Amino acid sequence: MTQGTLYELATGRLGAQFEMTGDPMPQEGFGWISGHWDDALYHVVDGCPVRRLDMAITVNGAVFSGLPNPATVRVGEEAFEVTDGAAELTFMVPGPYRVDITAFPFQDSAFEVTVP
Repeated sequence: MTQGTLYELATGRLGAQFEMTGDPMPQEGFGWISGHWDDALYHVVDGCPVRRLDMAITVNGAVFSGLPNPATVRVGEEAFEVTDGAAELTFMVPGPYRVDITAFPFQDSAFEVTVP
């Protein structure tokens, strides 16, 4: 039985996991690595699984700095791309807000901002 994980050749982003008898058939644009790998924690570099690094983000109130370039910042359904390494968020209604930041191949990060 072969266990493996598919990945995109162009980006190293992990995809579906599989188990099958024999070797998998190659698909255009995809490779595979032996074993089951968590896409939240790993990506592929030169055919080998490599741990995704944490982002070194600093948060001061609603100001986020140290973001990789580019990064996507999401608050609820709203998302925007950051290309200068920093984001200053403005909230109109008091309360807690979840802020998700993605910048592959870094690990995704989530923060809570509370507006008084």
